[in-house]
Amino acid sequence: MRARIGGLSLHVKRDSYAIAKNARKGFNKKFVDEALAIDPSLTGRRLDKKVQLLRSLYFTKLAARRQSKRSHRGAAK
Repeated sequence: MRARIGGLSLHVKRDSYAIAKNARKGFNKKFVDEALAIDPSLTGRRLDKKVQLLRSLYFTKLAARRQSKRSHRGAAK
């Protein structure tokens, strides 16, 4: 609860777009770094495509974990 209050206070006092911009930059860099770790020769369109595939994989796995937790929670009732 304290973290939520802190986050909301931060967004009230500062520009939310600027805060999110820095977060997005770091988040996107993670995928670029991962793509280059797989194949350091990637550039341009090929790099962009690999980054997009890695992002898609990340969010698909995230959705699968959420679905799995939901189905386990429903079975426990």
